[in-house]
Amino acid sequence: MAAIRQPRREKFINDLTAKYIRSILHYDPISGFFTYKIRRGKKRVGDRAGHTAKRYGYVYIGIGGRFYLAHRLAWLYVKGKWPTRRVDHEDRNPSHNWWTNLRQATHAQNMANSKIKKNNTSGYRGVHKRNNGWRAAISANNRHYHLGDFNTAQEAAAAYNAASIELRGKFACLD
Repeated sequence: MAAIRQPRREKFINDLTAKYIRSILHYDPISGFFTYKIRRGKKRVGDRAGHTAKRYGYVYIGIGGRFYLAHRLAWLYVKGKWPTRRVDHEDRNPSHNWWTNLRQATHAQNMANSKIKKNNTSGYRGVHKRNNGWRAAISANNRHYHLGDFNTAQEAAAAYNAASIELRGKFACLD
């Protein structure tokens, strides 16, 4: 029986270094786009690298048979080492990978800076219908805070915004 030949992989994740990334890709920190420095298959020098995933909107770049998130590659490219935590998009758009839009964050900080959920019925973060009024609540620092019951959703949203600024600082996501 003949042996099945494995596809040749250029680099594995443990070997992927900033030096290697810089040798095959160019990152423009203003636009956030990666372009190829060398010809790779059908891609020519200068072509944009990566594709945007339809479901979540993140940009993925294939290297050595694996796909990498472009914002994490941008961190590696600029800083010279992999990020130690998550990389957060400050404007909450996962395809905007310009350098000033990226920052390291804990999981909780990253989740605090997420888009409003699709099943939200009030239109505001941390606000939900309660009996004949609206209730505001927020979670931060591994604690859940009940902010009160309000007559209008706007009043509850204002309470949530104030608490978000106080508890989350620069990661506060306001309505």
